[in-house]
Amino acid sequence: MASSSASQISWESKNYQNGVFTRRLIEGLRQNGDKTTLDQAFSYMKARVEEEVLRDRAQVQTPIMEKKWQGEAPTFAVVPTEPRPGLSDAAGGSINANGNPNANSRANTLPLKGRAGTKTK
Repeated sequence: MASSSASQISWESKNYQNGVFTRRLIEGLRQNGDKTTLDQAFSYMKARVEEEVLRDRAQVQTPIMEKKWQGEAPTFAVVPTEPRPGLSDAAGGSINANGNPNANSRANTLPLKGRAGTKTK
């Protein structure tokens, strides 16, 4: 899964912190709680990313997902929760009270590989 095709920009929101893709994917994962499938979350997120970016930026951003499994889509059995301050993220950094990596977090230094770019303003 990727936030956009290689030739597109993955946009940050004008209305909230984080990228449009991240915010809408989290919302999509919460749609059916522990019964949410990856297909359901992706479908929800894709429509909202395309609509929001077109409305706010007059640009096209189309999230993509390449399926490499057979059978039914995976279901996420863990109910998503809000990040808690002080807990480590997967990259080894810590998360502040706003749910964002701290300034000294290694998560802020990870490279974006194979991406056309990320715009913030």
